[in-house]
Amino acid sequence: MPARRRENCTTPRLRLFCFPHAGGGGGRYRTWRQHISLPVHVVPVILPGRDRRGREPPITDLRRLAKATVAELCPRLDVPFALAGISMGALLAFEIAASLQAENLICAGLFLASHCAPRLMEGRERLHLLPDAVLIQRLRALGGMDDRVSANPELLHICLATIRADLQASETYVVPDRPPLRCPLYVYAGRSDAWLEPSLLHLWKKESSSRSTVRVLAGGHFLVNGEEDLWLGALTADIRAMITKPVDHVGARTGAGRFD
Repeated sequence: MPARRRENCTTPRLRLFCFPHAGGGGGRYRTWRQHISLPVHVVPVILPGRDRRGREPPITDLRRLAKATVAELCPRLDVPFALAGISMGALLAFEIAASLQAENLICAGLFLASHCAPRLMEGRERLHLLPDAVLIQRLRALGGMDDRVSANPELLHICLATIRADLQASETYVVPDRPPLRCPLYVYAGRSDAWLEPSLLHLWKKESSSRSTVRVLAGGHFLVNGEEDLWLGALTADIRAMITKPVDHVGARTGAGRFD
């Protein structure tokens, strides 16, 4: 199972599945369990090629990765649920939300950080094709390469392989022709993100027929400021507002999907 089963809440109003950036694991989201003081289950989703799934080859096709992940998540959709992802994880969360919607499973909210609208991916630079030295330089500029990793050749080789696979999955992704999402979108970006143009974040709104909220935060690509997780603060406020509003079918099964 990719989704960690430890629960941080015994009577949840929402189960929040969290997806990592390219090459990332579940570490960031494990700390969220300690800081989201809401009736929310925080579930870090562990993808192939990292953490305890390190022996599994990473998947380089985003739609195939989403399909495999959906099969693992469905048994846990017994309460209203939401999806959160940063960078590559945002794109994966978006595709998973669409796959679940096709099965009449509508998420309560989609929380997307540090990624452009999916239809802007065409024509962007293919980072997964860059030589190692150049890719490392780009990752460092984004704050995504730990000096302890780059100083260890064996660890660096393993990490780069997973990062490249994840980048390939996101950079070759094409949005299928399908109806827009029916869940609300919450989009976040750092004002100083070197990879993302905040002024284009409004294009995410075309991907859902529900409401969309865009927040530009005072941070870089990973939305942290020292020890402060800027994304966590904004996301917690948005979840608090969302779960205090009356809901009907949101986040629940709305028909006889194959997983009933």
